[in-house]
Amino acid sequence: MADRVRPRCSTTDVSPRHVVVLASRIGATGGIERATEVLIGALAATGSRVSVLCLWGPVKESRWAVVETQARRMSREIGVAPRVDLLHAGSIRSARRLHRLLRQVQFCVRATLIRSPDTMYVVNHVSLASVARCASLVRRRPYVVWAHGMEVWGNLRCGDSFGLRSARQIWAGSTYTAGRVCADQMIAVDRVRRLRYAVTIPSPNISAVRAPSTVLCVSRLDPDDAYKGLDVLLAAWPSVVSRIPEARLKIVGDGPDRQRIKTLASIGSNATTVEVLGHVDDDRLAMLYHECSLFVLPSRLEDGVRPKGEGFCLVLVEAQAAGVPVIAGGEAGDRDAVVDGVTGVFVDPRSPTILSNTIVQRLHDPESLAEMGRAALVFAAGFSEHALVVRLSRLLDEVMPLRSLQRRTID
Repeated sequence: MADRVRPRCSTTDVSPRHVVVLASRIGATGGIERATEVLIGALAATGSRVSVLCLWGPVKESRWAVVETQARRMSREIGVAPRVDLLHAGSIRSARRLHRLLRQVQFCVRATLIRSPDTMYVVNHVSLASVARCASLVRRRPYVVWAHGMEVWGNLRCGDSFGLRSARQIWAGSTYTAGRVCADQMIAVDRVRRLRYAVTIPSPNISAVRAPSTVLCVSRLDPDDAYKGLDVLLAAWPSVVSRIPEARLKIVGDGPDRQRIKTLASIGSNATTVEVLGHVDDDRLAMLYHECSLFVLPSRLEDGVRPKGEGFCLVLVEAQAAGVPVIAGGEAGDRDAVVDGVTGVFVDPRSPTILSNTIVQRLHDPESLAEMGRAALVFAAGFSEHALVVRLSRLLDEVMPLRSLQRRTID
């Protein structure tokens, strides 16, 4: 096997850029939280000093150790020494509005106390944009807001809207979200940049064998996330089993809607062919990805005053990174996560009949599944950590060019 070509980093002697990440949470299981952990490592790999302020905590030592390990690994690939520290982690999130306001004020004060030169802020959620705006005014430093999806669609609260519009740049996770930010928030196109996520799937600890006719679905189980389409999938499943009796569906995820999902999974033929696994660790999830034949998540766009939908569905790319074809709703951010007809198939996410017919068609054609799986691997390779580091390096230079003796290039 040919040796892997490592990215090269060249530098002259300089004082590093200091990137302060303002994060809502670290260590939770949501897509934004996982993406933020990868972002911290990628920022460190650009040669920047990275400090993290976390609004809601506490951050478990074991989880922060994972973040530091990831930063060291990504930096080693580039050839730099990572500098990452957790400066502050707040208390458990309170339901009391006054407590949340006081925490944000404290958070803002903590951000303004960072006085190192060449400092800039990166906000991982629009709800912290107003905090970054205040810190930016006090310290006269630029800030960036990372826009993931529906949190920046439609009408925003005044503070969030003003904070978003005042950012030096907005980094959008998908083409759809970039368009919605410009249209809904009236932000100039030239201030929005696309930042593709990085997705990695660890190899299973033991050899995994594809299980024929096994379908996997990974999703949060929350009433607010009904747009992900698990109700449609479970309504479609009996029709799949009637034509493929050996078909099995495994659902991974947890949340307040888990009991309702389990009830739907216990009706009729679903009772013996659907398994709701709840939360699983990363190793177990990797095994499930490598064991399944097909991944299905029929998310839909629910537009309105409070739009809901996929800003960018990380689990679709995770499945493809394991060589698994996918079936998705094809709305909102799904179009950046799947190549329709090549790495997967888009369906009408509101129709159980169309969904069941598509699942059966795919499972009945193993050669087509294998071909799509190979294409999925190639496509998912574009969501690499190195690609994220290279893109971040360029974006950081746009926002805050290093003014000292140093220039760092990554290629």
